[in-house]
Amino acid sequence: MVTTNSIKTIAVNIPQEIKLKITHEQFLKLALVNRDLQLERTATGELIIMTPTGSDTGRKNLGIEALLWLWNRRTKLGVAFNSSSGFHLPNGSDRSPDTAWVISVISYQLSVISTSSCLRSIPQESKRLDIRNALFSW
Repeated sequence: MVTTNSIKTIAVNIPQEIKLKITHEQFLKLALVNRDLQLERTATGELIIMTPTGSDTGRKNLGIEALLWLWNRRTKLGVAFNSSSGFHLPNGSDRSPDTAWVISVISYQLSVISTSSCLRSIPQESKRLDIRNALFSW
């Protein structure tokens, strides 16, 4: 058992067939006290603990993030985010994609749920955007 900031923590091995289900509010609290973990939550409340990427995947992800950032800087069409950003999606899930981009029309609607949580709510009316062609055509 380890005590940090007056919170007692223990390492727990959870078999893959056991599903942990939590609410959005519980997820926020859990994520705040476990900033060293990459946590996500499905729309049904299932907790997902992501493993770190390998060096090859990390290198590729950085390349994609760089291309997205450069494209967005040139076009000024929206806001780009890296893999440390968390989003509360319209379907109720809490996700942290490898990289994300939100069009300017919607980006002003992003609201910080908690200034310390850094999770942002994506508006219900937003649509998925396929920017692959735009990203690689510049």
